[in-house]
Amino acid sequence: MHYLLIILLALPTNWVARIANEYVTVDDLRPYVKSYSGTNVDSFARAKLDDFIQRKLFVLAAKSIGLKPTGDPARILQRETVRKLYQKVVRNRIHVPFWQIYSYWKRKHFEVKARHIVVPTFHQALRIYVELIKGANFDSLAKLYSKDPRTARKGGDLGWLRAGSLDPKLERIVFSLQPGQFSLPVRTKSGYHIVLVEDRHPLAVKPFAEERKSIRNTLRYRLERKLSQAYLKHIEHLSSIRYDNANIKHITRIAAGLKHRTPPGELPDFPNTLRSLPLVYTMFGTVTLGTILDHLEGRTPRGLSWDNPSSLKDYLKNYVLFELALPTEARRWCLHKDPSVLKAVTRHQERQLYNLYYLRITQSIPTPPEDEALSYYNEHKAEFKGKPFDQVRGIVYNRLRTKMVTTRIQQVTDSLRQVYKVEINEPTLKSLLSEVK
Repeated sequence: MHYLLIILLALPTNWVARIANEYVTVDDLRPYVKSYSGTNVDSFARAKLDDFIQRKLFVLAAKSIGLKPTGDPARILQRETVRKLYQKVVRNRIHVPFWQIYSYWKRKHFEVKARHIVVPTFHQALRIYVELIKGANFDSLAKLYSKDPRTARKGGDLGWLRAGSLDPKLERIVFSLQPGQFSLPVRTKSGYHIVLVEDRHPLAVKPFAEERKSIRNTLRYRLERKLSQAYLKHIEHLSSIRYDNANIKHITRIAAGLKHRTPPGELPDFPNTLRSLPLVYTMFGTVTLGTILDHLEGRTPRGLSWDNPSSLKDYLKNYVLFELALPTEARRWCLHKDPSVLKAVTRHQERQLYNLYYLRITQSIPTPPEDEALSYYNEHKAEFKGKPFDQVRGIVYNRLRTKMVTTRIQQVTDSLRQVYKVEINEPTLKSLLSEVK
């Protein structure tokens, strides 16, 4: 009796579809329905529900014939825990207040023509500011003192600037100035700036209600990038990364010698005697060349140049951060036991099973016969604008094959719906649709 009660309590009560012992719940469907901006929400919701059902049917069918997900489950779990950590530490802390959104929208109403002077210390900036108050020429001071190599020779000329083109702190000050006014020294990561606004032009801007969402997303992205960089810097400091420069130079010299016989995208054929060579020391242990080669699994990732010491160091730093430091931090937070992480791992494995089963039922579809392709071409000749068949042969065959794949998928889905006795909970589905309408 107690076991029956536990089983009944474990079953979802808000299910929209039941496929054998699997369920599609209201919580699965609601985010898609609520984000739909079209007019026919009923058709969209039912199409999305059919998509959920098809995926679960294919996963069940894949399991029934013994297909197994590819990839290392431990690696998948590690990646999901790091993603959850990023969400907790960075994304969940992002908040863009209303005043920032409105202020950004107001700055979009015009563009400004400006010049600036950048110096490394506040003392230098203050001395230049005093000279400007006394009437000194901004152009001359910029050429004499500015440390910005791109603009110093041009008298600090920044050209015409629009909202979003400067550091946020500097931008708010610049766009508050009137033509002929210059700012107090403003500190950014590149130094201390003094900015002169020479001219302003008005711009056409959409109403605030239409722009609010896109501006909010822009500011969220900016803040997310800033927070993530700061967090990674913090983790890098805690990792106590120390490179073995002599060994890194040795590896890059050998890689340069092997470059002529290393195919693009593949790993250099390093001698086995070098596998134990330490490249970087961290609080998590020593990372050797063999560790990196095993991790890469035979492929050189984009951006890594084995014959470039700085490129190799960048990759080693990313390896330490994303494969050692962040997973360790995530485990410290016990995120490997988080229900949402475990659910994400399950979803990942189900996606793999779905893809494996999809390939299994579609790879045997034959190439459409020539006469069928010619018939399709003649029926749609106007669409091809008089081009000969040989020029559009690939397009015709792709369309016919897509049609055959769609038919095959539908046939298999209809068959599996009968096998697994799919049941739709119409009252729950209608209740969900009434929330949106």
